[in-house]
Formats: sequence, structure tokens, C-alpha cells
Amino acid sequence: MRSGDLRHRITIQMPVITKSAGVASTTWETFRQAWASINELKSYDRANAQAAWPGADYRITVRYIPNLRANMRIVDANGTIYSIIGKPDDVGLRRREINIMCQSGVKGI
Repeated sequence: MRSGDLRHRITIQMPVITKSAGVASTTWETFRQAWASINELKSYDRANAQAAWPGADYRITVRYIPNLRANMRIVDANGTIYSIIGKPDDVGLRRREINIMCQSGVKGI
């Protein structure tokens, strides 16, 4: 991985579930900040109940981060929220870089 490719500053957030009066709510807490490469793989529109959501699939690459999980999300410097899809992939199982498959815009987050 070339360091020049990691030109996007991202924040990885983890969900924190709190219960108040029997109602659970989710807030997001910063897990870690990192430099990343963000590549759009495809874009599309999804329609449901007469509403359309534009979305896209992305591959985000970062240097190895231990304990990165699929229930986390990524926010870039522009405020775009990326939902992590599936387990982050440790490239070659060498603990040097991780590919994270993400979606933006389609889950109403």
C-alpha cells in the first residue's frame, strides 16, 4: 500500500446502545480516526414506497486496525456516512491493510 493513496481522513464510529424508560436508542462514539483510500465501485438508485434513495458501494482501504467490526460505520471529512457491509478483510492476513466494503445513502442512516 502506498501512503500517497491514503488521502482521505475518516472517523470510524462504534454504536453505543442506551436504554431510557424501556426505549433503546443508538448513539455513535468515535472508535478511531485514520487515513484511507476511498474508491467508488458502483452507484445506483433504490426505490421503496414511492421514495428513491441514491446510493453507492465503496471499497475503503486503511492500514491495519485491530478490533474493527462490521457493526461500525465510517464518516469522512465531508460528513458522508458509510455503512460497513460484512466483515472487514485483512488483505493477505498480514495485518498491514484492511479492505472495508461499504454503502452510502441507501439505509437511511
